[in-house]
Amino acid sequence: MVSRVLALIAVALAAGARPAASDDLANGAFRIQYGTSGVTSLKRTADVADTDYIAANAALGRLIVRYRTAVHGDWKELRDLVSTGASASEILYALAAPSPSLASRASGSAVQGVAGIRGLNDGIVPRTGAGGGRGGGPGAPGTAADVPVFTWTPSRGATQWVQYTFPAEVTVDRTDVFWVAAPQSWRLLYQDQGQWKEVSARGPYGRETNAFTGVTFAPITTLALRIEVVLAPEGPPALAEWRVGPDPALAPPGDLSVTERFTLDGDALVWHVALANTGARALEVGDLAVPFPFAERAGAALLVGATIYLGLRPDLLLHWIGPALQSPLMQAALKGAAP
Repeated sequence: MVSRVLALIAVALAAGARPAASDDLANGAFRIQYGTSGVTSLKRTADVADTDYIAANAALGRLIVRYRTAVHGDWKELRDLVSTGASASEILYALAAPSPSLASRASGSAVQGVAGIRGLNDGIVPRTGAGGGRGGGPGAPGTAADVPVFTWTPSRGATQWVQYTFPAEVTVDRTDVFWVAAPQSWRLLYQDQGQWKEVSARGPYGRETNAFTGVTFAPITTLALRIEVVLAPEGPPALAEWRVGPDPALAPPGDLSVTERFTLDGDALVWHVALANTGARALEVGDLAVPFPFAERAGAALLVGATIYLGLRPDLLLHWIGPALQSPLMQAALKGAAP
């Protein structure tokens, strides 16, 4: 443990003096385009070749931080980037987490046991291959050992279910699921005066794996919802997350602040990442993934210096550094994958 300081990542990109040019953010060395997903374009001012150093459909700034506030507690994850402002020379971001959703207030039950049920509404899903979105951006495909997944057991029959019970009636018209292994088919039921009825779906039930999919339906008001699945012959279905209703709003968590600042400083683009323990308990950080999504052919033209100096309040546990660097999540990031 160390005294409270700042976490800094400085990325210095060498460039000679160039004439000034105007863009979303520019100086004599660089022209930058940015948006809600991060820095999406980085070019040298007046570059004859007009080379973009950021890979297509990628963005610089999308970190992944996984942490917990108890030694054996559940892992929390920050990966959603929100813009917090900009000036003539700086771009500001923060990492946020979904606000408590309808699903997070529900209690789960199933035709079989309860193993894995807690993971259905914890907001954490497995990492997926390139091209993913929220709930697992690009990275090494597969399910991490510490990501809970609910799996049905074939011995319980070909048709099975899992259920959410809410503390009070809710009105919803949408549900989303993250299948790790899809069922042969599924449907959504709601409880109406003690009877289970299928919703009036407005389209097909999604079966895509390793991404959020789902179904919309005519609005219903109920105390309980149930997903009923028909098991596929090739193997039992597995479900990592079950959302109900609209996407939850994003907000910075109350226990860990992660802010980012991109600054054009002469011939360098400096990227500051600051972590601060804003809660009352100690924090353990299990993963800090810092992807560098530079275009493959442009990478050789850059001098990239990255220094990571970590330190938070004295109650932050820093024994995670070595294991984090060797974790599959960090290794995928170092190979150029973006969250």
